[in-house]
Amino acid sequence: MMTKLFESKKKCLIVGVISGIFLTILLPQLLNKNKWEKNKQQTYHVNKKNEHDFAEYSQWPPFLTDPTFDLTLWRKHCWINQVSLPSQDPQLYYKKNYTAYTVCKDVISLINSIYNMKTNIAKVEYPEIFAQKIRKIFNYDNTLYAKALQQELYFVINKYTFEHTVYNPLRGRRPVQSPEVPVEQYLNETMEKNI
Repeated sequence: MMTKLFESKKKCLIVGVISGIFLTILLPQLLNKNKWEKNKQQTYHVNKKNEHDFAEYSQWPPFLTDPTFDLTLWRKHCWINQVSLPSQDPQLYYKKNYTAYTVCKDVISLINSIYNMKTNIAKVEYPEIFAQKIRKIFNYDNTLYAKALQQELYFVINKYTFEHTVYNPLRGRRPVQSPEVPVEQYLNETMEKNI
């Protein structure tokens, strides 16, 4: 009876060792192999799907504008004699007569959906020494000098990218004049002073 009991314990021990080896070593490897194969198949399907999606855009469609937008009406009502949109009111960017026409309203609403625009008056005071130089730069034009003392600055901020630009329309209207001293002479004098 002892031998039968010993043999049954021996069989149980062998079955336990074999099942332990199977559970700790072989089963995790089989599960990992199945997961790896499954991931490989999923990756293949995702890549194949992406290739299919992008294949539709190998030839991009031509750019089309809104057929209801009439460029001639825009030019006639919104850009009369190339007058710019900013108004004299610092808080109001667009002049009211531009909003009287639907074509102008539509374009203005599109622009306003992307950009915040604000007008500020920058008051500048020059010392008399610089005032004379500035008058000379403006060829003694009093209207340009008056505008230089109160410059309209336009702040444009993109609502989505938060990029901002400050535009000063007076900057482009400055007349270009020849310098008091020729460039070559100025360079030679500067080099002699620094040597």
